[in-house]
Amino acid sequence: FGKAFKIDPTDSNAAVGQAGAIENATSSHMEKASKYLLDSRYSDVISECEMVLKYQSDNKQAQDYITEAKNKLSVEVDRHYAAGKAFAQKGKSLQAIDEWNLALQMDPNNLKIQKAIKSVSVKRNDRVRALIAEGDEYFKAKDYSDALMSYLKAKDVDPKSSAVKACLKKINSRQKAEIDT
Repeated sequence: FGKAFKIDPTDSNAAVGQAGAIENATSSHMEKASKYLLDSRYSDVISECEMVLKYQSDNKQAQDYITEAKNKLSVEVDRHYAAGKAFAQKGKSLQAIDEWNLALQMDPNNLKIQKAIKSVSVKRNDRVRALIAEGDEYFKAKDYSDALMSYLKAKDVDPKSSAVKACLKKINSRQKAEIDT
């Protein structure tokens, strides 16, 4: 519609079509932003509202959503950072890294958290054991897809681990038995 309007500024259909398309896009992005805000997906809120501001730079609701999301995002990231720091001080490096990874999911460019993760050393065997334990919990709950994901992460950490191979064999057998049943 924009191209048609540029070619013929007197074409009222192009002007109306362009305005309608912008209004529909804005409504769609704001609806998504609202849902993301309720789900605490603050980075997604910001992305959707920035799309709205490309169409309507003075959209007050989008600006307010961005401000609210940035404030909440900062609080959540700080909370996960503090929890990770507390775990690290207690020598619980795996839990610290888990907390910091949650913070990085919300704020991927946070240098303070990236530095904190790099400063913690975790033994490969400890990481594998933690992932196997996580997978075992999912397995007990009969959540085989999440169990498999945990076991595969453990395999990525140590591809030669016999414990990981045993877990993968166990879940494969269980899934095969359930499929056969």
